[in-house]
Amino acid sequence: MKILATYWAIPHLGGVWNYMNQLRKGLEAEGHEVDLMGFNTQNRHVIIINKDINIPITPPHTELPD
Repeated sequence: MKILATYWAIPHLGGVWNYMNQLRKGLEAEGHEVDLMGFNTQNRHVIIINKDINIPITPPHTELPD
């Protein structure tokens, strides 16, 4: 698995999503295997689009120990 990752939600309207798709298509045309990874639109899961993988994000523990 080769991954193109972004911090932004995907699919995303705008330049990042368009660029990721163009780069994926170009790399696949060269024989590479490419998966696209990023947050879902609610920023609550990390997703890998073409593998249909959806990983829930657990909020960080913010309470300090005594």
